[in-house]
Amino acid sequence: MLKLLDPGSNTVLDTLEVSMPAAAYPQSGPAPGVVAAWLDASKYKPASSSDKSGLHGCQVLLLWSDDQVTLVSESTVQWNREEALASGTSSMMIDLPAAHADKLSQSTAGDAAAAAAQSRPASGLLGLLQDKEWLQRWVRLQVLSVMVQFHICSEIEKAEYYELRHALSDNNLPYRDTNGFRKLIVLLTAPGKVLALHSGDGRIAWTSSAAIPAAAAIQTPKSSSGSNSSRQYLLMWRRFHDLTHAPQLAVLTAEADASVLHVLNGHTGEQLQQFEMPYSVEKVIPQRQPVHDGAAEQFSFLLVEPKFTINEDSLPRVHMVPDVPATQQQFNSASSNLFFWLSQQQAGSSSSSTSGGGKSEFHVLLRGYGFETGARPDSSGLLPVVLAWQVVLPGQLLSLATRDLTEPLHSYVKVCMRATTLMG
Repeated sequence: MLKLLDPGSNTVLDTLEVSMPAAAYPQSGPAPGVVAAWLDASKYKPASSSDKSGLHGCQVLLLWSDDQVTLVSESTVQWNREEALASGTSSMMIDLPAAHADKLSQSTAGDAAAAAAQSRPASGLLGLLQDKEWLQRWVRLQVLSVMVQFHICSEIEKAEYYELRHALSDNNLPYRDTNGFRKLIVLLTAPGKVLALHSGDGRIAWTSSAAIPAAAAIQTPKSSSGSNSSRQYLLMWRRFHDLTHAPQLAVLTAEADASVLHVLNGHTGEQLQQFEMPYSVEKVIPQRQPVHDGAAEQFSFLLVEPKFTINEDSLPRVHMVPDVPATQQQFNSASSNLFFWLSQQQAGSSSSSTSGGGKSEFHVLLRGYGFETGARPDSSGLLPVVLAWQVVLPGQLLSLATRDLTEPLHSYVKVCMRATTLMG
């Protein structure tokens, strides 16, 4: 419901009921809230007792907390745009669902491409000949293809050709292919909304607002930089060996004094689990290898609290998630080869001074940390951290780039005699 208020007396001058249409893709999580609205008051007429609402003929532009933009006119939604796609912060690619009818109906319900895929004939020429409708469309596509190539088609026929090519293309099917070219692109946006896009044509497969901070729905519009106080990370959580199971993703939202980990279904966006942690997170360190538990691969991460200053010699507090016996055993065997670094940039005062006082200068402190050999979490869940190295860099550091720990690294390997030693 839209309400027109008098800013002087804060009284409601007019109201208008707006019906929001259902989305063409699955949506999960709490409903977003309106953070700003703009009214075209040029056509506004005060409502009378017998007429419709005065807002009925006006256009209203709504900005939602998940960065959707909606235009409302005559109490109906004219269009809706997902502007959150422009504020992506991280992404990853996962496999699409397997080619089963039940999976298609669950993961891409309401999508036109999914409906076309479910009615697709059997593969091969025999399957194509058994379906007359598909055969007619396929023949029509070949005829239009020749006409487009020789530039003997009209604009309407050209548009029909592109539409048929899109509908009959294997690149846009909503399930995985044999060679693994079709993927689902999962995108985490600045407001915390997660969207899944099909790699074939970029259409939205599902959205989830479960990871949007609760305070975002009542905040005023963000600044032009689009930044907010919370930090969010998109992580691979669990990957099953069985192709019929959807991979599980994790969205970590770190606030000032607490963090929340949301586990999502990679094919539908549905929230499966939620873990609340009574500490904030400054850095997420993924482990190089996942833990194999027989049915799936469980990924584990080290979470570093933001407690690091240039004048403080105390070691950072590091937690492990998930903190289970299998991940503890893996960390125990690899703790001596695990390292991470933290940086702190601060302003100080130089030794030289003038009559006006000391001159302020910037310096950056880089510290590298490791773990004790055979380390295990203590009773409070903290890992034993040791200082490995320290470097002080003069001047102001603009940026710092590092390689992703999970990124494959090419190296040359030679097998020596008797195949007992590998040299890289």
